[in-house]
Amino acid sequence: MKIYLPICLFFGFCSSIAFAINENEVRNFDFDRDLSPEELEELRGLVNKELNLHDLSKLQNTIIEVELNDYMDRLLSNVRELIIKNGIDPTSLPDQKIDIHVGKTKLTEGQLNDTSKIERYENATLSYNTDTQKLIAQMTIRFEDLKFIYKYHTKVTFISMTGHVHGNVKHVHINVQLGFDLKQGLLFVNSINFKHTGSITIKVSGNSLIDWITDAMSFVITGVLHDLILSTIKNIIANPINSIVETVNNFLHPTSFL
Repeated sequence: MKIYLPICLFFGFCSSIAFAINENEVRNFDFDRDLSPEELEELRGLVNKELNLHDLSKLQNTIIEVELNDYMDRLLSNVRELIIKNGIDPTSLPDQKIDIHVGKTKLTEGQLNDTSKIERYENATLSYNTDTQKLIAQMTIRFEDLKFIYKYHTKVTFISMTGHVHGNVKHVHINVQLGFDLKQGLLFVNSINFKHTGSITIKVSGNSLIDWITDAMSFVITGVLHDLILSTIKNIIANPINSIVETVNNFLHPTSFL
């Protein structure tokens, strides 16, 4: 059993896991179906046994690093399917009331598209630090072209304008680092941070547009929507990861989280 078994379990890389019980017997767990309570208990015991077998204390001041590109690509393929299956592409954006200095703009019925078009950027790696006895898996994921649209209603004194604000956010890169503490037998999220916040372009459309009003709208709305969309896609990544971390830790330590 390789030392990154917990990371494998976390990411769901494996459709099954096999354990060598003895020289002539192999126990296989197929994750394409729901395991029974008895099978879950057996799997939990075998995982903990395997973790206890790996005495890495003799290795000191050493960092071991391997590439995980194939594993991460499989993970992202599953993430894409889950995003679509759970109705997160497109994603609804919250209404906004914005002061554009010369008046007020209300944005409604916002929608963010292409959130399922998530890709790995550069190499993904798994490292093990013998001093801390922690595994760290890291990769950078990217959204190359996210499209958004809002309805707007802008009021400036006696002037009222309606139409759509639409545009793109391009080249967003998010670095994700996940770890496993071999001492405690716990998964954890090390960090989820933006490596590149990308660029945003917007266009205001509608009837009877007035340039100085649309210019004021564009100036303010650009920053507001960029921050909002970055926060939205970070949550799309972080929420399921945090949920899975909790689920796996509950599986490995069922009595510790009651």
